[in-house]
Amino acid sequence: MVYERGRPITSTETAADASGELEIELSVATTSLWVELALPELPHTPGLPFGKRYHLVDEDDRGLEATQRRLENLGFGGRRGIEQSVRAFQTAAGSTPTGAVDDTIEEVLRYHHEGSFAQYEAVIGDVSGFDERPELRALVGGADTIGGAFARVQDGPVLAPDEGGGGGGLGGTVVAETTYVMLLVGLDQLDTPLDPKNVTARLLPRIPGSTTRDLIQPMGRGAAWSVSGLHAVLLGFENVPAGDYTALVHLDGGTASRGYALGRQVFAAQTGVPVGVGVHAQSERPLLTVHDPLLDLDVRVMQRRRKVLATIFHNFPRPANFLAKALGFKPDDNQGEFQRMLERPNDGKSNSCTAVAATMLTTAAGPGVYAFDAHKSKAFVPYESGRVPSVGDNFVLMEVGPPFERHHTGIVIASNPAMNSIWLTADGGQRDAMTPLSLDEHGWASREPVTPPSREAAFIVPRMFGERRSPGRGELANLHRQPGIDVPFGHFIEGWLDITHPSVSFSKLGYDSLGTEQDFLDMRKRVTAVMEAFAADRARAKHMQAPP
Repeated sequence: MVYERGRPITSTETAADASGELEIELSVATTSLWVELALPELPHTPGLPFGKRYHLVDEDDRGLEATQRRLENLGFGGRRGIEQSVRAFQTAAGSTPTGAVDDTIEEVLRYHHEGSFAQYEAVIGDVSGFDERPELRALVGGADTIGGAFARVQDGPVLAPDEGGGGGGLGGTVVAETTYVMLLVGLDQLDTPLDPKNVTARLLPRIPGSTTRDLIQPMGRGAAWSVSGLHAVLLGFENVPAGDYTALVHLDGGTASRGYALGRQVFAAQTGVPVGVGVHAQSERPLLTVHDPLLDLDVRVMQRRRKVLATIFHNFPRPANFLAKALGFKPDDNQGEFQRMLERPNDGKSNSCTAVAATMLTTAAGPGVYAFDAHKSKAFVPYESGRVPSVGDNFVLMEVGPPFERHHTGIVIASNPAMNSIWLTADGGQRDAMTPLSLDEHGWASREPVTPPSREAAFIVPRMFGERRSPGRGELANLHRQPGIDVPFGHFIEGWLDITHPSVSFSKLGYDSLGTEQDFLDMRKRVTAVMEAFAADRARAKHMQAPP
């Protein structure tokens, strides 16, 4: 079928001739067509017929827009910019991938007019594995194979669209450049059917720099599905380009007290062959890093975490000494320049940790019960083995001996349930000027505050997590002061405030001038830079402690 502005202009019986050409009459005002096609030997299944938009281009036009429209006809368009489209085309055509439009205008024109860029062959995808997945078997029937198509460039290997799988020309050849994805979402510990309206699912391309703007949405709301006591929701995604993806799932109504569940699954989509993907959502799943793609889901709980991380980036690092920057003080580990600290230390003179944590959360979320008062909230999660906070949560540390008073608080930037693993936290209560690393009386490479003029500061702190003193008593040690230690000589973890819990009001959900979307994206970059710098710092400390 061929459509112009959503209106069919051919019948369902229309077919191309043996050479793949189809002649139709068009208005002089026509600029593009939507073409659907399935090869005769392929069955009609989810994902077939293939669909693609084709542009009409004046054959004498060699301008930038005309070249870009021809590239899209050849399969090198979509979300890519013109430079990336040109590079992909040049690679597929065997040319040097310069990305320069002027280098490729004539070559694009020739391939476009000849319609000979790609050849296609029918292939058969093995779906016998669906026997163990009755929900998918029901969709494809009783066969062990299902039809699809791949694009070939000349006599080369099978290629995905970004690698050159594309084609088309004046004859209107249609390219099988997409597929259909069937996503099955299940939840742990569920005795009743799932409601599809409570499921948010997206596909995120596994391409560096992909953001929420690149998420692919399903067709419609999905359908509830139950068999043998298992309850799930089945969702379909059509016209998914070939490539690697992460399926992201958020489900309202999880069995945990916070009332939601999360899941993600990596998979590969092949051109023309329907893909079945299962995702198991978990109610207690933590987000351990700012790079977790689940943070890209545009749902309430992820908006909260992104907002806190954005606010920290916008306001960190910060010293109490307004002359710190003029004196040349700056935090270690690639954290940027000091800004001014506006918080008053909670004891009036020395420790700013509670003030900084409370200010950051109040700025991001609005008034609430934070820092050393966090334990009063229904959202407070006491520490227990195997359970760790997520990024953006407000942690609290205690003294290791009686009377076990609260000692420190901050906000989690990275966590890990493994013993002796590295965490990152955003804390006040640090120092703006420290001595260089040197061996202390115990043989550890250590830093100490420079006194004077050292004063309060807030920045991202690397820490070590473990249960050194006793099982079930987690603790965190400050690795900025002692980067070479192997076990956490720190303070007990009392617990943390789960900022996604319903009892945390979070009245300021959206981004604002004190925490923008770009701040969140930049926070991801800063965390990478901090971890790289800390790894080098730790290596230096280890060398000092045990030289070769």
